[in-house]
Amino acid sequence: MRKKSIVPILALLVLSACGGKEETTSNSEISLGQSSSTSQSSNVSQEVSSNSLSISDSESVEDDSTSSVTEPVTLSEQALASLQGQLGFACLQEKMQIAINFGEDVVDIKIIDDGQETEKVLFNQNGLPVSCFLAINNQIQEMPSSDFSSWNQCQNPFDNLEVSDFSFGDETFVLNDDKVANASIFVTPFEEEIESLELIVQDDEVESIAIVTATNQYQYDVVLKGNEVILPEKPVPCAKEAAHDTLKAAFEELKEKSFTVSYLIKKDGEDHGLNYVYKYSDEAFFADVNYDDTVPFGVASVEDKLYKYTYVNEELVRGELVNKEYRDCVPVYGEDFALELLESKGEGVFEAYDLMLENESLVSAVAQLLAKDDKAIEYAKYAKNISVKLDADNHLKTIEFDYEMSSDDSGKVTIEFSNLNSTVIDFDFSQLKSLEEADNPGDWNDNSASENF
Repeated sequence: MRKKSIVPILALLVLSACGGKEETTSNSEISLGQSSSTSQSSNVSQEVSSNSLSISDSESVEDDSTSSVTEPVTLSEQALASLQGQLGFACLQEKMQIAINFGEDVVDIKIIDDGQETEKVLFNQNGLPVSCFLAINNQIQEMPSSDFSSWNQCQNPFDNLEVSDFSFGDETFVLNDDKVANASIFVTPFEEEIESLELIVQDDEVESIAIVTATNQYQYDVVLKGNEVILPEKPVPCAKEAAHDTLKAAFEELKEKSFTVSYLIKKDGEDHGLNYVYKYSDEAFFADVNYDDTVPFGVASVEDKLYKYTYVNEELVRGELVNKEYRDCVPVYGEDFALELLESKGEGVFEAYDLMLENESLVSAVAQLLAKDDKAIEYAKYAKNISVKLDADNHLKTIEFDYEMSSDDSGKVTIEFSNLNSTVIDFDFSQLKSLEEADNPGDWNDNSASENF
């Protein structure tokens, strides 16, 4: 049974000859022999030829055969080649898990630190490492890496190594200084410099890589090779379909017509009273809300002027003057993101792709842009999915998403559209009183009204 051999690669040391022997530059393998005896006395020898650097540690063993036994452990070209090309490493460091996958023009680093997961994916863009992400306008954005200035710093550090890059010195196999720099990807997420790197070899296979820095030690297991490595691909824009024109028309008609929007928020499948309505008529809107300290509010046109108002104790109370047109107070749907980000599922159903933007999920970003209500937007930040449905006449029917804020706070938000071109607000706004005139002014303040109008 062969023993494991630890083959350290020390940074900042020059390539040296072993045991005073002349080094050759065309080695195909380096061999370190181990005796099967536990005796501490041994003879170390090495042989140099045109294709190998052989280092053996042998001694006599007194047994029935009185023979000398030598068990070499080899770092061969084949073993080194197994580290080249597409390769995956994994490290478990207390509560931290690290996975690094190398491809030809991509490197993927995943870190789970005390339950928090982060991922860094870099692509080779004409020799420069860049991160690529899909933007809310369905365009691909490229951002140069702030950590690396050249792709050479990000590629598999073993790709350009040969067995002849190693030599034996002080019981170690030493790598040239200029080669050590290429190994920095292993610890770059922690901004540490490598002091030593060791290959752990058994049966002519590299099983793991041990790294020592000034402050930490890491051991990466070689877990994937070649086609086993699944690597991220560069994102591409979402495809446009004819159905997106139909969806666009459904959103745009809300810019000119009256309509009603009903919000229903269920927590853990139960209705907790978070059921409220926004009405948008031709010249006024009214938000009949019932959450937190918010009172029903809206805007209305009075004598050719637009005012905020509240509805307290069945009494209209006029607030501040609004210096814009009424239609500017009506929310606009579908113009702040590319509709192609919603995949057509057929029969008037659209669902957001399960993709990542730069710093958040596409699902969450789209959900927040479609919610249009302060409370619903808070839940939309934790959306797990989102769908938009049209009715049989291709009018906007519902927007729905499931959310999960924590393990004990999850639910569903349903936004329903109705009364298209027939919504009426039954208030006599000619009788709209100012705060001074109101019998029950309530707790009117500018913060009680949504910021979305």
